Order: sequence, then structure tokens, then C-alpha cells
Amino acid sequence: MGSHSDPVRGNIRNGLDVERQKPIPLEYEDERVECAYRLDILVNKQVIVEVKSVVRLTEVHRAPMLSYLRLTGCQPGLALNFNVNVLSRGGILRVVNGLKED
Repeated sequence: MGSHSDPVRGNIRNGLDVERQKPIPLEYEDERVECAYRLDILVNKQVIVEVKSVVRLTEVHRAPMLSYLRLTGCQPGLALNFNVNVLSRGGILRVVNGLKED
């Protein structure tokens, strides 16, 4: 595992069900691919967390997150960018499956 997933270890002991590098299968017509995608982190089988280190989070990061949410049936997802000075200032992209955004 990369260093970005190390802080997650403490939360496992705090009662969260955290799965790292979780494979997502994809079915199309009669074909099934067992690991079409791989989630960085899945928390309590409900929240997808993707870890990034980019100049800034953009709409380009929203599209794959929406695909992950639809394929897993999860509703909320977070892309966290650790290439910022303060995470709360442009380092978090929240995506919600089924939420209409302007």
C-alpha cells in the first residue's frame, strides 16, 4: 500500500469497516470482468474515497467517481487531494450519486 493509505489503519480500530484497493466488477451483456476498477478506499460499504495528488481537483475527477458510485450502488463519494496546503481549501471534491447539481 502507498503511504496515502496509512492514516486509515487507525480508523479500523475505531470501529469503521475500511476496505482498501477494493475491486469493482463490471458486467456488460453476457461478460463479467471481476476487477474492472479498483477503489482506493471504501468505508462501511457506503462511502467511496479516492486519494489524489494533483494540482487541483476538477470536473475530470467527478466522472470516474460517478461511475464508481453507480457500479457499487453507493451514494456519497469523496476525492481527497493531498497536494494542497489545506485540505478544506480545494482539496475535497464531494460527489453524490443521483444528486442534481447546477
